[in-house]
Amino acid sequence: MQTENKTSYTPQPTLRVQGLKPSAVFQVLQKAEILKKQGKDIVSLSIGEPEWGTFDIIKSAGIKAIQEDYTKYTSAAGREKLRSQLSLQAEKDLGIPFGPENVTITAGCKYALFTLFQCFCNPGDEVILPAPYWVSYPNIMELCGAKCITVPTDESSGFKITASQLKKSLTNKTKIFLLNSPNNPTSAVYSSEELKALGDVLKDHPQVLVITDDIYNRIVFEGDSAPHILNFCSFLKNRTFAVNGGSKSYLMTGWRIAWIIGPKNLIKTLSSFQSQTISCANSISQKALEDSLLASEESIIQFREKLRELRDSFFNQMSQIPGLKPHPSEGGFYLWVGVKDLIGRKYQGEPITSSLDLMEKLLEKANLLCLSGESFGAPGYLRFNYAVKPDSLNKAIQRLSQFVSELT
Repeated sequence: MQTENKTSYTPQPTLRVQGLKPSAVFQVLQKAEILKKQGKDIVSLSIGEPEWGTFDIIKSAGIKAIQEDYTKYTSAAGREKLRSQLSLQAEKDLGIPFGPENVTITAGCKYALFTLFQCFCNPGDEVILPAPYWVSYPNIMELCGAKCITVPTDESSGFKITASQLKKSLTNKTKIFLLNSPNNPTSAVYSSEELKALGDVLKDHPQVLVITDDIYNRIVFEGDSAPHILNFCSFLKNRTFAVNGGSKSYLMTGWRIAWIIGPKNLIKTLSSFQSQTISCANSISQKALEDSLLASEESIIQFREKLRELRDSFFNQMSQIPGLKPHPSEGGFYLWVGVKDLIGRKYQGEPITSSLDLMEKLLEKANLLCLSGESFGAPGYLRFNYAVKPDSLNKAIQRLSQFVSELT
């Protein structure tokens, strides 16, 4: 006769992940998928992904890479020829000489940032993060025990941290300053004067590393790339990491390929970390980008022009809807819209209590999916992705306009 086992044990995750929240973006997408399965015609302007596929020249290079058996491990840092190409591109964009030893290739920008924080932050180190910010930044910092020092910005500065704010936020515990330009979610681009001013502050704090998230740097509507702090503050070269990738400019979101440009002695540390975690980035993605990087320039220019037309049309139509305040999109492909005037009003008798509540009502009542400012550390706003087909934007405007007209 078996004795009943009264001892039970439920495995628990580690402390560092117990409070970790799932990505707000993917939570919203999951809810939208449920509604789609119910037969709802959902217009999605939410996830940061263009509606079009990867450039044909890159897809062809990927197919060729598979056929030619570029399917084996690469070095942890990535293929040397691709690293050499990326270093030359960085030299052109940033105005500072780099070589392949200054580059490590990773599995997407999110993992690149994770690697940086794991390698250079100890528990208790402070990271200065301007808000609004990309949704995953605070969680990536949390996983290494770093303390996120959020610096709110607003319309008065164009949603950009000022030199004065940065100076006040710096302490003897500050380890990293994280800068994202063009910004997600606001699409704001820092000017040369603003970057110089930030650099002047950082000059007096040599212990602070700088991480720039440049994933949208080629998607700008003035010039070929966004101004970068290293363009004007070369003295920061030995403590700055520039993160970039294929997801946005090359429409390679699912290929999961990105790179980090930085001081070669510290890049070596990052590559060693990768050797013990992911081994290396996807070999096929590396070879495909290597064979099409330079040839993709014309496709990027055409993509920017398409986005410019969509941006102008969407902004103009959004500006006509009472109670909405869209802010100019200088780079990337998002429209950041103030909705504070709608909070407190009612839809079919139900009060709108926040921009998060407004986002949920737009999805449930108007079949329109966007993201709320709460996800980005800035309540009172909505983010719309306009890198979609014109029909989708027109549907979105119609549904949004109808919804707002029914508010009381």
